[in-house]
Amino acid sequence: MAKVKTELRLDEVPPDSIPEVAAHEALLAQWRKFQDDNPELFSYIRQFEEQINNARQAADKAVRAKGVSCGSWHKYQVVDKLNADVAYQIHGHERFLALGGTLETVTKKKLDKPRYMSNVAANVVTPEEKAAVVTTENRYHAPDEMVVPE
Repeated sequence: MAKVKTELRLDEVPPDSIPEVAAHEALLAQWRKFQDDNPELFSYIRQFEEQINNARQAADKAVRAKGVSCGSWHKYQVVDKLNADVAYQIHGHERFLALGGTLETVTKKKLDKPRYMSNVAANVVTPEEKAAVVTTENRYHAPDEMVVPE
């Protein structure tokens, strides 16, 4: 099982304050107890897991090298990819454009976050401007979904 990262925990509340979290934690505790109570079973399962994953990696490599569908591997699409840089070098500017190539100039706007936020702190940026530019996002480390092998 993956461990939840715990370096920094903002606005922490006890698990029993959110019923859904309490239910998850209780089920997780039951699962861990089941694992602890059945070490031979889980040792056996881990051996199979390793063997299956190793076999899957080898089979994946072999199927993709042959370019076929086989067993659980379903080739569902063949896609042509175009390398515009190589086409431009081979065909030259005028022929590249005549063959369907285009040249684009992309302008990407970026802000230096520390500099901008220091200007916010120094009141160089108005509260209204800050409200329009700066948004707050909560980021989480959450437990991985449990997957029982089929």
